[in-house]
This record gives sequence, C-alpha cells and structure tokens, in this order.
Amino acid sequence: MGKYFNPDETYDSAIKNKEIGVLRALLTGILGSDPTFATSEFQEARNYIRKKSIELNGEELAIEEVYIKQEDEVEKDVNDWDELYFHMNLVWLRDNFNLSNRLYRLKEIGKKVYKDKTTLGKSKIENCGGTSAPLPKTREGGWGESKKASVAKTTAGGSSDHSRLSGGVFEWVKNNWHWIIVIIVILLMIFTGLKRCGADDKAGNKLSVIDVQR
Repeated sequence: MGKYFNPDETYDSAIKNKEIGVLRALLTGILGSDPTFATSEFQEARNYIRKKSIELNGEELAIEEVYIKQEDEVEKDVNDWDELYFHMNLVWLRDNFNLSNRLYRLKEIGKKVYKDKTTLGKSKIENCGGTSAPLPKTREGGWGESKKASVAKTTAGGSSDHSRLSGGVFEWVKNNWHWIIVIIVILLMIFTGLKRCGADDKAGNKLSVIDVQR
C-alpha cells in the first residue's frame, strides 16, 4: 500500500479474475481525479496491480496495449486545451490503454488545464500535510480569505447544519471517487459511441437517397 493509494476489494477482485477492462477504468479514474499528477497515486496503483497479479495469478497482467489512434482522436493546439479535451484524452486512453504514447501528453494537458483549479489530488496533498499548487483566487481575494470568512460566518451564527452536510458530502465523494470517475468515463464512452452511431446513420441515409435516385 502506498502513501496515497488505498486499494479496496474492487482491485483484488479484478486482478484475481483478470478483468483488464475494470483495471484500466480504475487507473483512468485516478488520472481523472489527479490531472496535475500532484500525488504518486497512479504509479502506486500500477505497482500494486503488478505485484498483486504476480501474487494471485503467478504472472503480471498485461494492462497496456499497442498504440492505435482512435477514429475520432484529434490533436489540438496548446491554446485550445480545456477540460473537455482533457476528458476526451481520458476516453482515448481508456479505449486504447497505451501509456508510452498517451500518458505524457495527458500529463501535459492536465497540468496546464488544472493548474489553478482544485482537484482531489491536490486535496490529498493538503490532507497529508504536503504542499500543492495554489488554489484559484475568488473575486473577494485569495482562497484563504474566502475560507476564513466562511468560518467566521459559521462561528457568528451561520448554518452549522450546512457545514456538516457539506462535510458529509465531501467525505462520501472522497470514499467513492473511484466509482464516480469510472461512471463519468463510461458515460463519455457512451456519448462518444452515440455520436459515431449518429454519423453512421446519416451516412447510410445519404447512400439510400442516392440509390433511390438512381
């Protein structure tokens, strides 16, 4: 077990049953939660899968595959990188899990797009007493000032129930983030598939019209 990676039974079950697709989705989920690579969780997870697969199956599972450019895969200029493009790169990695060609680029995009944004990876660094990139500033001032104002409001008679509710939601998200990311990746894959199907249907309809005219 690493400093940031805490495997649950989902990992062990997928390793034991050689469910490569599940493991790829879990690893992709880690990248989605820590796009700036603030922690070493992704590498810790890879090491765990490698060691556990040898322990349970007597051999290392082949998680990575040969690079194949995806049908809708595009390269954008650095000035056009945004969160949507980062998530699309996650989908392409999930569909074609080739780290040697995709991981470095994904890291580049993530570090730029999420440089001044809060992520789960940065939160883990703070919870462990480390340091991370500064959080985005608010209109009222720095993030620290906004946080102090919120605490002062609660102390002065603000809604403590709301604070407890927010804390409970954050705790639930922290404990279930793997599945949240997996669901998001799956939804993106479904959305991408529907777009492809729609394009194929349009192409088929055009060919039908041409055949009728002939």
